[in-house]
Amino acid sequence: MRIVYKHCYKQSNKTPRTFGTGPRATCRRNACHGVSEDTITVMGRNHSGYINPSSSPHQSLLTIADHASGMRFVVAMTGASGAVYGRRLLETLPGEKILVMSEVAKSIIPTELGCRPEELEGLADAVYDDRDLFAPISSGSYRFDAMIVVPCSASSLGKIANGLADTLITRAAAVAMKESRKLVLVVRETPKSAVVLENELRLARNGVCILDANPGYYHNPKTLDDIIDFVAGRCMDQLGLEHDLYKRWG
Repeated sequence: MRIVYKHCYKQSNKTPRTFGTGPRATCRRNACHGVSEDTITVMGRNHSGYINPSSSPHQSLLTIADHASGMRFVVAMTGASGAVYGRRLLETLPGEKILVMSEVAKSIIPTELGCRPEELEGLADAVYDDRDLFAPISSGSYRFDAMIVVPCSASSLGKIANGLADTLITRAAAVAMKESRKLVLVVRETPKSAVVLENELRLARNGVCILDANPGYYHNPKTLDDIIDFVAGRCMDQLGLEHDLYKRWG
């Protein structure tokens, strides 16, 4: 049985959800992504429920495909080149998107994307300051389905690998690991020193997906967007979400 995720939109009648009560917590959209009325309910999950990726992979994939619109993702952007991958993922991901940008990432965005960080904030449902360690995502009791750090700097990689949680991004990553949630690090660094490689190996052995921003060319990309879409698509693959961002092999 092949389940294909499709975007279905419907206006929510609920009060727009805000995340937290702090001054840095913001709500970005009044409408939510909806799913069709005949959607199958699996594992008793509702719109705001949490999927544990460590459960049966077949059950999780079925649940993710049917309830992708109700999933909650944390997207973190750190101080590495490759902000375009973060923007593309924000444009592509279904469900609720919580965005955190480091201060260096905010400095890089105007240079690489030609826009202000506030324009990326408009693609998310909630935005938190990287210094706000009281944000909901800093607690394991707050449920989100997966976290993607894109791009992920070597510095952020090193902190996460060694248990340093002194920012909201590194703390949320620590939460994802300890709660056995999906954590994807889109590392944008080349060449790599032995220190970086050892940090990646340590994380991979703890179940973290190390996804280098390494595009393939077997789909015959014609434009820069095709290359960007390949990396974003590989991120979507790791989350179990169907997409048409690139042509698969075979």
